[in-house]
Amino acid sequence: MVFLMHVVPIFTGGTGRSGTSIVSSMLSRHTNLQSSRPHELRILSEAQGLIDLNFMRPPPAPSSIRGLKTYVRELAFYLPTTDKIKKFESKMRGPWWSRTGKSGKEVGLSLALDGEQLEALLVQFRIDYEIDPKMATQKLYEGIAVYQFASKNKSHFIDSTPTSIMDSKYLHSLFPDSRFINMVRDGRDVAFSIANQPWGPNTPFEALAMWKKRMIRGDAALSKVCPEAKMTLRLEDLVVHRREESYEGILSFLEVPDDAGMRKFFDSRMSEARMSVGAWRSEVDDPIKYEQRYFEILDDLEGRGIHVERMY
Repeated sequence: MVFLMHVVPIFTGGTGRSGTSIVSSMLSRHTNLQSSRPHELRILSEAQGLIDLNFMRPPPAPSSIRGLKTYVRELAFYLPTTDKIKKFESKMRGPWWSRTGKSGKEVGLSLALDGEQLEALLVQFRIDYEIDPKMATQKLYEGIAVYQFASKNKSHFIDSTPTSIMDSKYLHSLFPDSRFINMVRDGRDVAFSIANQPWGPNTPFEALAMWKKRMIRGDAALSKVCPEAKMTLRLEDLVVHRREESYEGILSFLEVPDDAGMRKFFDSRMSEARMSVGAWRSEVDDPIKYEQRYFEILDDLEGRGIHVERMY
């Protein structure tokens, strides 16, 4: 199994609910760009994934009894007696292969690969990992990408897993040619959206704290990535305030020409009406207190050298 194409990984990420999915969908309309299936691959950043096979990445500290059990289970992955490849293969054949997504539909690598292709990739990965884990990771990821490329014109592979930004220092080490698009959106809108998701905190106030933590983690990770490999993009600029400048900035950053398919998606689908700006004002229990807390967070982030422009 030999892949001769050079694949450039593109990671679009952020805090979650910050525009990563819509930007990935826009990019996927470009002739040279291929969005992964599923859009969030998970095989790199999730526990026992490719990052953990290459780096001793500590699991996040637990915040509950349930979290403590997960923490202990994830620590066991690093024991010398643990067959790490077997654990990885189990997840590749399990939830990363097929699972029920947020919409209730099946998602996973099964959407893009068949079983024989998966097994061939895993057999080669186990062989390569014993020689060079980093090389094995690159070949596996390249193989998954090339199997999904719809034409020979494709050269870039987009993964919109939001946590990719928080893991960017690891990912850039694994893939030196990778590019990172850090999507930032007003934290009030992000937190309000997250609080309405089944996987997030229960209240917008709790979600604001989560947004702050992720902003800090993302900034710390990106500081380890060379300047030419990263860009930070405000969703509000791309959709409303600086549309053409932001659009052209993406093309320049990725070093690709404009494309009719991508331009059509941008013009027809990236509209202010889809943004839900300020929806929290009529839904949050105490909007004044909520906004005050957000401004306090902005001040704290500014003190840490993280500037988030107030758009409204």
